[in-house]
Amino acid sequence: MTRDELIRPAPALLTEHAELVAPERVAYADSARGVTYAELERRTRALAGYLTRTGLARGDRVAICLGNCVEMVESCLAVLGAGMVGVPLDPRSSDAELAHFLRDSGAAFVITDTAHLVRLRRLGSPYDRLGALVTGPGPAPEGARWFRSAAESDGPAEIDTLGLDAPAWMLYTSGTTHRPKGVLSTQRAALWSVAACYAPLFGLSSADRLLWPLPLFHSFSHSLAILGVTAVGASRPDHRGADGPRRSAAGAAHGARAARRALHRAGRRARHVSPAGRLGRCGTSGAADVPRRRCTERSRSARRRGGGPGGSPVRRVRQHRDLRHDRGRSSRGPRVDGSCGPPVPGVEVRVVDPRSGEDVGDGAEGEFWVRSPGLMSGYHDRPEATAAALRDGWYRTGDLGRRVEHGHLRVTGRVSELIIRGGENIHPTEIEQALLRCPGVSDAVAVGVPHDVLGEVPIACVRAAGGGDAPARHRVLGAAHLHGRPGPRARAAPDPPLPRPPRPGKADGRLLPRLPPLARVGRW
Repeated sequence: MTRDELIRPAPALLTEHAELVAPERVAYADSARGVTYAELERRTRALAGYLTRTGLARGDRVAICLGNCVEMVESCLAVLGAGMVGVPLDPRSSDAELAHFLRDSGAAFVITDTAHLVRLRRLGSPYDRLGALVTGPGPAPEGARWFRSAAESDGPAEIDTLGLDAPAWMLYTSGTTHRPKGVLSTQRAALWSVAACYAPLFGLSSADRLLWPLPLFHSFSHSLAILGVTAVGASRPDHRGADGPRRSAAGAAHGARAARRALHRAGRRARHVSPAGRLGRCGTSGAADVPRRRCTERSRSARRRGGGPGGSPVRRVRQHRDLRHDRGRSSRGPRVDGSCGPPVPGVEVRVVDPRSGEDVGDGAEGEFWVRSPGLMSGYHDRPEATAAALRDGWYRTGDLGRRVEHGHLRVTGRVSELIIRGGENIHPTEIEQALLRCPGVSDAVAVGVPHDVLGEVPIACVRAAGGGDAPARHRVLGAAHLHGRPGPRARAAPDPPLPRPPRPGKADGRLLPRLPPLARVGRW
């Protein structure tokens, strides 16, 4: 059942927690400091007032380029409270990427640390004239003001607040395959995920402490760790430090595969099987069934696996696994291995032939089209891209998959990543799954490369566990069970690990063909 009372302006939800419900409860904490709900409300209100006094107007874009820290959360809530549009950016972006984000978004102001502001100033006009709030030690650069002084300021401010259906955030796509696009989202759409999924299905409540190692600029982090925690009055403690899992005693945790592995290692050092908690969520690609099983076997908490387009606030589907009840069967219904679960209540999903636009039958592969109150409003200044992605209220996710037993959905790949070899459809995930099942393989990525005769052929890049040598990788590839088909061409795994952009941890397939050939193991 949707928790409609949570779909209200986020500043109003924060004020309620600060004044009536839990003013002294710690809302967020990092390795340097924590902030209670009362302090969070007071500081974000002061920051919002400062932003309006700089001359910024309702709807202006404010870029937020910070790591995982309390100031990141304060900035996101303050920009919203000032009636402006927040633009969270990856602080690990290159200079060219930062310039693209600022130029494309039209940001009139930036909240960042001193090191990043120096980088922006070096980019020249117009970035050297942006107003700025800065965090961190040392003197504030010219034309900037300290974040902490603005958060502690007090002065009159006329704030034109945003309605639930006005654009409130612009979150950029990862840009793994195309140039990053700004995804516009409203408060109503973003909070719908909290009201329809996180609170009723995950059970997120004020009693929870959320352990969150993912970058806060990411859309899912923004949706759950910032808006979800604030809406229900939960707490997000710091996850860093050697004894983080033991110290935080988190009630819920989320992480990508690499983050989950790091948490398990920390848990073992702290003499725990894994981070203690009632719920864990592991976000991985479609090729991650094997690592997901390894992660689940090591954990004592409930595990949810879900799926949804990274650029959209909605979490489309969810899969529940609770190891403490009936050996993996959940009271919410049967679990289907390899699936992402059934759609969240309130989400409609079609499985469509991407070429004809016609629905396909159960068990047949097609593209997932989604309709729900939690969809994006569109892409910023990209009317053609918006029209291509949104058709009559249906969002074309670009995910390929099937509707399987019990109404569950199984992701098989991406339309854009499909390798078409002489008219035959080959999924990179099929190759990756086979390689990841082989002993001695710690990571694998497959992509298509041009071929004069067949159009495309797959190549795979494999990383051997424990620093194995090339012959070991050779044997691993040869042992892959690819349904009777010969293996792909192999590439040597580089050091450090497989090429991945710094944002969501996805492999950057565009870099793989540049790696030196290792061996040719059969032909496709």
